[in-house]
Amino acid sequence: MAMMDVIRCDLPEYLVWKWSPNGNNSDRQNSIRWGSSLSVKDGEVAVFVYNQKGKPLYDYITGPYDQILKTDNFPVLATIIGWAYGGKSPFQAEVYFINLSGNNQIRFGIPYFDIFDSRFPEIGVPVAVRGTLTFNITDYIEFTKLNRLINFDLDDFQRQIKSMFVKAVKSVILQIPDEMKIPVVSIERKIEEINSRIQSILDKRLYNDFGVNLKVLDIEAIEINKASLGYRQLMSLTADITTNTYTTQANLNIQWMQEKQRLELENLENNLRIQREEAQRAQRLQTESKFINAHQIDMQAETLNNSFSQPQFQQVPPTMPSTQYYVGINGQSMGPFSYSQIQQFIMTGEVTQESLVWKTGLINWTQITQVTELSKLFADTPPPFPM
Repeated sequence: MAMMDVIRCDLPEYLVWKWSPNGNNSDRQNSIRWGSSLSVKDGEVAVFVYNQKGKPLYDYITGPYDQILKTDNFPVLATIIGWAYGGKSPFQAEVYFINLSGNNQIRFGIPYFDIFDSRFPEIGVPVAVRGTLTFNITDYIEFTKLNRLINFDLDDFQRQIKSMFVKAVKSVILQIPDEMKIPVVSIERKIEEINSRIQSILDKRLYNDFGVNLKVLDIEAIEINKASLGYRQLMSLTADITTNTYTTQANLNIQWMQEKQRLELENLENNLRIQREEAQRAQRLQTESKFINAHQIDMQAETLNNSFSQPQFQQVPPTMPSTQYYVGINGQSMGPFSYSQIQQFIMTGEVTQESLVWKTGLINWTQITQVTELSKLFADTPPPFPM
């Protein structure tokens, strides 16, 4: 009785590994006897590939699994075998183990290639890039569809990924100065931003083209060839632009500060003017209020005098002059006022001997004591009451 096979992978680290029965490299190496055992560790998947009329068919067994081969878990195999082998004869299949928990790392180095500043498209600056990318397999069904595991070669697979990756990195970095607004001469100081942008772009590319997941992209260095003629030319030109930019910005800042100071001064002057006008208005209202009160007292006194006046046949005293006077108070012209009102203001102290007055017939404002009929009012005014 022939020995049954034990199908398993004992490698500590791998991405994809093909199993062969007892190291057999003959044409019958894919013949697997029914009843052999299959052992799949946790984090692994075993893929049985059947070549039927040039078309690959797949059975996937995910770990942990450790059993004798049965059609219960092999729907494709069950269809292929039927009753042809009686459940005993060998069937043809390639068996691959895919490591779902392991990572695969590829180091890359991109030799110098020219990148350009859009302001100076004729000046190329040599740039080199080096780093590491780490990927793994998460969607094993998509991976097998894209890579057709029959005759899978890991070294060739990694070369394909590296070739695609290098071309894509160069393409992205060539567009960095314009798309990310990073000056060419400063590009080596922007590794983190550039790293994130490249990873976001290549993440989809690696999955769509190879069925693998980009875990980490680590760009270790972006190196500018500072000895190159292009670098020296660009540095000279951008230095001049930077100086002009700083000068222009400084002038703009000065103009802005001057304009700000001018506006602040205008605002201060307006505020002071408004405050003066408000103060004058308040003073004017206060004075007018006092004058109105004095006028009301004068009118009340006149009404009282009229109520006690003698009959019409008695002698009527002569009427007071009807002249109207203007008085200067707190630098403002107030009036016109009657003679009696002026008399009342003198009694209340609102008008003094230094006050200026004007009436029709006077050429200029005149001190009140120089107006004959008004000067008499001060002679009739009692001195201040002793305190």
